[in-house]
Amino acid sequence: RPGGELSGAQLADLDTLLHQDGDEPGHAVPVTLVQLRRRAQVRRRLLDSGWHDYAALAALRGASLESTRFAVHQARDRHQLLVVPLGERSVVPAFQLTGTGELRVELGPVLEPLLRSGTDPWSVWSWLTQPAALLGGAVPEVALRDPDEAPLVQHAAVRLAERARA
Repeated sequence: RPGGELSGAQLADLDTLLHQDGDEPGHAVPVTLVQLRRRAQVRRRLLDSGWHDYAALAALRGASLESTRFAVHQARDRHQLLVVPLGERSVVPAFQLTGTGELRVELGPVLEPLLRSGTDPWSVWSWLTQPAALLGGAVPEVALRDPDEAPLVQHAAVRLAERARA
């Protein structure tokens, strides 16, 4: 229950649910909790890496809040800007922007297939900013800065998008 404590029976049910995997369920690691913890750690690291809300982005661009909000929504709807839900608001990860708040040109061909496929925005942010196996451990958003590596990153993004749609 939101904001309330669980009863003894509810705790027992939860324990049974969390320990249902494995050959010895009574001693199994609660995989669901491990996954939730890992997801929370990744999200914390992403948030710590930098992002803008509409007001901060407007200030960076030297534009009004209203025009910035409109531009962000337009770019998001065209799959040209990664916008991530954070509670009741949306944030724009900073890695994808130039010093003036515009989208880095080289990210467009990578963002478009991933966002069009319906891939979770948190997953897109994570994939773009962490070492990726498909790229031999390179960080996609960093590798994109090298014109020789950009086609490989674009190909990897298309493959990920195809998997997301499947």
